[in-house]
Amino acid sequence: MKLRTLIVAAGMFAFAAPVFAQSDPPGTVILKLSNRNTSERSFSPADFSDEAIVMTRENNLSSENGGWEFALFGSVRGLAYIQRIPENGWTHTIALKPETGYVARIQQGYTRWDNKIEPNYVYVGIYCDSWRTEAGDGGIMGATLKYICPFNPVAAPVDERIFVSGSVSHSGLARWYIEEADINRNTFYYYYENIPDLLDAYFACELQKFSESTEKSDSFAREYNRACASLLENRRAIHHIYLSENRELISNYLKKASQLFVERFVREAAKPYQLSEAGIDYVMHLYAYSVLGVTMRWIQQDVPVDPNLPELLESTFHASVDGIIQDYIAFFEKLPTEQ
Repeated sequence: MKLRTLIVAAGMFAFAAPVFAQSDPPGTVILKLSNRNTSERSFSPADFSDEAIVMTRENNLSSENGGWEFALFGSVRGLAYIQRIPENGWTHTIALKPETGYVARIQQGYTRWDNKIEPNYVYVGIYCDSWRTEAGDGGIMGATLKYICPFNPVAAPVDERIFVSGSVSHSGLARWYIEEADINRNTFYYYYENIPDLLDAYFACELQKFSESTEKSDSFAREYNRACASLLENRRAIHHIYLSENRELISNYLKKASQLFVERFVREAAKPYQLSEAGIDYVMHLYAYSVLGVTMRWIQQDVPVDPNLPELLESTFHASVDGIIQDYIAFFEKLPTEQ
């Protein structure tokens, strides 16, 4: 088997997580816009009948009276994949492109908090599905769009800036944490310097709970589920952390949790062999990083985990671990001599 066993096993883990297509969110509106001077050239999300979004002759989205602003989200596979509000890049006109996501906003009054006045916005998620073309020459005559209004990319009112800026100086994100936790500002700053500090403490607590739990199982699949329990329970929040500069906090937690439970199974599998501690460490890291890669891919896709994935990981482990141990011994250690 030699090194091929190592490569095949790693490949099976790396491509184990299937890709899921997300359906349009509830409340999605599908419309056909025209770039001609017709009634189909504009639409008014929600109750903004006096402030329409229009498609121009140049195939741009624009605001009829200047109230709407637009920001590019990027190339996505559908409306459901627009999952955050852009930080910057807001403009009153933006170029349309098929298979691309956008966010539109319009101001609706102000909010005063912590001696500061901040604008309130209503957001609209917009997805350009395809061009509408002329039957004859194939020229662009409009576009098919999907949109949802109001657009709220997270269940709780968490601004994306919470996870991107790394600072709680912004009044909006500080307000959310303080109000949700029902504490005052001084209490928050007494324990945490900033948002990454808070997230780091959370993952450290989860890792301690995982390592000290008395509910350890002899099933690789159940241990994987136990390691991922907090990620599954907070899937949307975890996805937003993944999209930020703090994604390393997730990978560090998963790496350490995977190493903890994978090592137990590697040591059990190595009992019939005279495998050194260096060999156990090598095999453990091979599987732990495979588990890490599969799980980070699932988090990136932001879809419910396939219920068969834990059993697939377990089956792959048991089907390959003996061969990997034997290969390691053959390459780096001497096989025990039969008596």
